[in-house]
Amino acid sequence: MNIIPLFAQPLAITINKDHKKIEKQLILQCKKIKNKIKKGGTNWHVSTFNTCSTHHLHTDKFFDLITNWVFKEILLFSENIGFKNKKINCTHSWFNFYEKYDHQEEHDHVGERDDFIAVYFLTGTKQSGDLILKPSISTSLSVPNLDQNNLFTWGNYKISTEPGKLVMFKGDMRHLVTQNQSNKPRISLAYNFKIA
Repeated sequence: MNIIPLFAQPLAITINKDHKKIEKQLILQCKKIKNKIKKGGTNWHVSTFNTCSTHHLHTDKFFDLITNWVFKEILLFSENIGFKNKKINCTHSWFNFYEKYDHQEEHDHVGERDDFIAVYFLTGTKQSGDLILKPSISTSLSVPNLDQNNLFTWGNYKISTEPGKLVMFKGDMRHLVTQNQSNKPRISLAYNFKIA
């Protein structure tokens, strides 16, 4: 028997080898911004602080080092999954600041028509919440008790928080962040992209 993973969803994970050089400055800048501007993401149901629509990281020169690296990685990702020689534009970017017990509800970016999502873990630990990826609603199975260790029947995929880790996936993939169980904040940077 020849089983083909026909409509597989691409997921890329990479580590920024220069993370330690920029981590402290970016954390301080996020805290400074958090104290100056109002919370964004008004269409979300959770109270986690974010700067969605109130402060775009990709237009803030202070974040240029990390933003340029993320852009380079998203271009490489898009080329590797069949979008070679296509222009990719960043539409939105923000940071999420998860205090103890904060989390992010399950959602996708189909309504926003974002083609790619990039999430960069700026700070946090394994106890400060995992990024959970799920299949898009159109491809999810409703059969209970499926083997969670089988590539074809995974109900979700857990990615632990690790500072310097960048996760990239398509915008129709469902995702959420589990509750921060630590006493330290978890900060992630989020970038949304469209193919021009």
